[in-house]
Amino acid sequence: MLIIPAIDLIDGRIVRLKQGEYNSKTIYYENPLDFIEQIKEYNFPRLHIVNLSNADTEKISEYGFIKNFKYNPEVIIQYGGGIRKSSELENLTDAGVNYFIIGSLFFSNSSEFKKMLSQYRPEQFIISADVLDKNVYIKGWKENSNINIDTAIRMGLELNTTTFLITDIKKDGMLQSPNFDLYKELIEKYPKINIIASGGVSSLEDLRILEDIGVYAVVVGKAIFENKISLKELKSFGN
Repeated sequence: MLIIPAIDLIDGRIVRLKQGEYNSKTIYYENPLDFIEQIKEYNFPRLHIVNLSNADTEKISEYGFIKNFKYNPEVIIQYGGGIRKSSELENLTDAGVNYFIIGSLFFSNSSEFKKMLSQYRPEQFIISADVLDKNVYIKGWKENSNINIDTAIRMGLELNTTTFLITDIKKDGMLQSPNFDLYKELIEKYPKINIIASGGVSSLEDLRILEDIGVYAVVVGKAIFENKISLKELKSFGN
């Protein structure tokens, strides 16, 4: 199972939210590069970066800052937040992004997403589904898409996209363990997909359960910043 440290940004700072509420944010690093300096020695193969400042807007305000997170050329970056147009993908690629996390656009503008698929390989896209009671929420978790997670997965599979970042909003930022039942159910129903679990991880035992369930990868954020799991422990656990 792949372990992916999560970096959520608001106004250039590393933050974490509780259940997607922006007014509940906790700032952990004023300068994200201070965190990058800490994780360099562990050489995690992939980073998860989401610019929450862009999540409910119609454009990405800047790209260049992403280059700062490539602490070596081998680091893979999956990036999300504000990706709305196919024209943005080239800029993101130039900035060092390897995988594009697509949320709101996938659920609200299928024609634009299909345009992206005509320019880049389907496996470069990660469909982000932020789930509350199995309904997917978009635009920074503020709006119910009225599409349930099963329909979302089937939509992705029809377009040959097989990797899904699935976050249970109730669990996110709460450090009360992930929604294991949800991931187990989806893996059993859709064995061809790769699930990246996100939200609620608080211990190595949580990671062991997710690995046993069969998730492809897990995003870990708040558990790192709250010293629930050390970077050394994470590195030794992951592949």
